[in-house]
Amino acid sequence: MDDLANSWTRLTLSDREGPGCNLTHDDSVMDFSIAAKFLTRIALNVEVIAKTFTSLWRVRNGFKIQKFDDHKILFTFDNKEDADRILNSKPWSFDRHLVIMERYEGDRPLNEIRFEKTNIGVQVHGLPIKYMSMEAGIKICGVVGEVVQPTETRLFNASNFIRLQVSIDTSLPLCHGRLISLHDGKQIWVSFKYERLPNICYWCGRITHDNRDCDLWIESEGTLNIDQREFGPQLRAPPFTPSKRNVFKVVGYYAEKKKTSPITSAGQTSGKPPQQRRETGPEQSNNGDERYEGHINSPLMHNGLVGVNSSTEMEIPQSYPANPDMEAAFKSPNDVQTAPENIEEDIDERLRKEKFCDSAVELTRDSTSRAQLKHTK
Repeated sequence: MDDLANSWTRLTLSDREGPGCNLTHDDSVMDFSIAAKFLTRIALNVEVIAKTFTSLWRVRNGFKIQKFDDHKILFTFDNKEDADRILNSKPWSFDRHLVIMERYEGDRPLNEIRFEKTNIGVQVHGLPIKYMSMEAGIKICGVVGEVVQPTETRLFNASNFIRLQVSIDTSLPLCHGRLISLHDGKQIWVSFKYERLPNICYWCGRITHDNRDCDLWIESEGTLNIDQREFGPQLRAPPFTPSKRNVFKVVGYYAEKKKTSPITSAGQTSGKPPQQRRETGPEQSNNGDERYEGHINSPLMHNGLVGVNSSTEMEIPQSYPANPDMEAAFKSPNDVQTAPENIEEDIDERLRKEKFCDSAVELTRDSTSRAQLKHTK
């Protein structure tokens, strides 16, 4: 049947056999399929395969299984998300044997699919920290295979090694590592470790079979010694768990200060330049007089008497504002370039004002005492 399908060009086609039937995208089945090849010599049981992968994949609406060859299965899903998630989680294994999976678009016969490559997580160990970059990783892993996609930062950098997803050719043995030449001419050895490895042959280094199915072992009729193995369990990487706080990033000193500064925060919140807070000043009362809320800030009011607050208690000022000229006189020479003239006259004037203030305070006390005595009577 296959020969007839491939040699139809040599046939004389009738009108019914010739062209005239065109299939479009609307005629296709809207599903998402994965073709898989099981690298095992044991006969496949579809029911066992369905039970095994049902618990592993946990797809939303289930899937269909179709066997189209001795060790080849077609999985069909009704949504793209499940198919993408399964393909992005390669490699998969069944009974510790590798299962090579390929996306099947349905635009070619199943027997034309070549199951040769699979994705595997590769760890690169022994690399100096300054070269732990994605660019360096792609160059180094070029001998292993093709880096299929960029890796997230938290999954790429694992402190003392880097990780990449690489598509490897299953017909080739795995690489132990490779020599790297640095910019100063020094050579170092970096080793490779492979994550989630299925069965691997320690005789030839391939993941398509185990030790007992290797051609080297069969040809030797079991006479090979363990010392003759060039591969071993050191190729297997331990399970990797990404750390949530592997790298701590510290912001700049002034950037942190700007975040915690109340002035900066107020300006950023309102979108306006921050305004300085002003002292509370007098406000007009109902009768037109000026009054202060809280403590008195000035020793003398406009009527020449000491002001009081709105409560029954009197607020006697503990200190009076200093004369600017006197403050300038007592400043250091570095702060004041020229001293004011007639300093002694200013001091005498200040003393006279203080005596007047003391008299005003005494007068206010007498007035208050008389008012309280009258109220008592």
